[in-house]
Amino acid sequence: MRSLRSRLILSHLLPVLVIAPLMALTLAGLLQTQNLLTELSVNLTQTAESLAARAQQQESVWQDPTAANDFLRVVTAEQIVTRQTTITLLEPDGDSLAETGPSQNDGLPNPLPTSGGQTLITYETQTFTVLVPVYDDNTLLGVVQVQTALEDASGYLPAIRLLLIAALVLELILALAVAFYMAVRLNSELEAVTTAVSQVTVGHPLPKLDEQKTITEFQSLIEAYNQMAARLENAETTRRHLLANVVHELGRPLGAMRAAVQALLQGADQDPALRHDLLVGIEAQIDRLRPVLDNLSGLYGQLQGEMVLNSRPIVLAPWLRQVAVMWQATAVQNGQTFEMNIAPHLETLTLTMDGDRMAQAVGNLLSNAVKYTPTDGTIWLTAEIQPSEATNPPELHLSVSDNGPGITAEEQEQIFTPFYRSRTDTRFPQGMGLGLAIAREIVVRHHGRVVLTSTRGEGSTFTIILPLDPTPA
Repeated sequence: MRSLRSRLILSHLLPVLVIAPLMALTLAGLLQTQNLLTELSVNLTQTAESLAARAQQQESVWQDPTAANDFLRVVTAEQIVTRQTTITLLEPDGDSLAETGPSQNDGLPNPLPTSGGQTLITYETQTFTVLVPVYDDNTLLGVVQVQTALEDASGYLPAIRLLLIAALVLELILALAVAFYMAVRLNSELEAVTTAVSQVTVGHPLPKLDEQKTITEFQSLIEAYNQMAARLENAETTRRHLLANVVHELGRPLGAMRAAVQALLQGADQDPALRHDLLVGIEAQIDRLRPVLDNLSGLYGQLQGEMVLNSRPIVLAPWLRQVAVMWQATAVQNGQTFEMNIAPHLETLTLTMDGDRMAQAVGNLLSNAVKYTPTDGTIWLTAEIQPSEATNPPELHLSVSDNGPGITAEEQEQIFTPFYRSRTDTRFPQGMGLGLAIAREIVVRHHGRVVLTSTRGEGSTFTIILPLDPTPA
């Protein structure tokens, strides 16, 4: 009984095994006590009254025992009653005048009924007796007694019992069939889920199960499985994209550094100017690797919930200029215009935040702007305090804007998802898809938010909004 199928079958059969026999016994008792006795009472009463009416018309029957026996012989020949039924003609004092067989008169009332038309029915010691008095002008001539034993009258009860047993067996067979069908169906649905889940262990794709072709209780299970399968599929796709992106993002700078090192090993270090250019190039490639490693580190902390922030008071303006230096130089090298506007009243503003983490967030926004703004395009970095909505205190707005291709409304809802890559070739064609997700996570940890406004073909603006005292979470 360790399998679910056997337990389900047993759960269907047990009630039938317990209830059905009890119902059969009850039904048999009811048939015997109700239908059988009622029918027997009616039949015997009709027979006794019919005989009493005939005997009333023959007064000699009550005066001469020979005539009484002849009367009973005629009645018996006519097969008015069965062989198991005894007819007795009783005198007014209760003595037997004539009878068709042995009868039990111990239970007869004494004196016998004397009122006209009275019929007496007795049921004692498994014997059913009907007494009908016969009168002539209110003079009691005698009594017709019709008596039968219940064990004889119930001769057809075995057939009823056999019928009940057959019905019980049929009921058990039907119950077993229904139980087996239900158990197999439920078990097959569970096996479908089990088989589908087991595909994970062998690395096969998880099939999607139909949620509609099952019972309500299983719909939630299958829905949860389908969601799990979709998440695992997305996770596997993300893993592959991550590996491809890591190889791509690390391969280019590592390849450039390897080429520079080989040139130095082959004698390029003999030329001071060439050696300087190669070392500067190596340093530039290392600077390119730093944001990639920072984003991977941030992703790990985000997934593990272990992004630890080291908060300290920071003067905003000098910090922001230092963050922008590298990206400003990169923009100039790309032929782009980089404009930075820090409101004068922010020169001495001090915020409590993790400067390195927030620099990573701002750097990720600047990296996207530099990477996807066309040559001769413009990048704006602005910092200002704007009044917040409702009754909240003023907030700090750090905005990175560009006049690049912009972002569609559909993509704006997804670009903060880790590893999301645009379907178009004009925005986010490269990179790992981590920068914006990490930036938003850092800002949220500082009780802030990132807001995007973009128009397709006109550019985009990412705004980091922080409370003036953005104590890290």
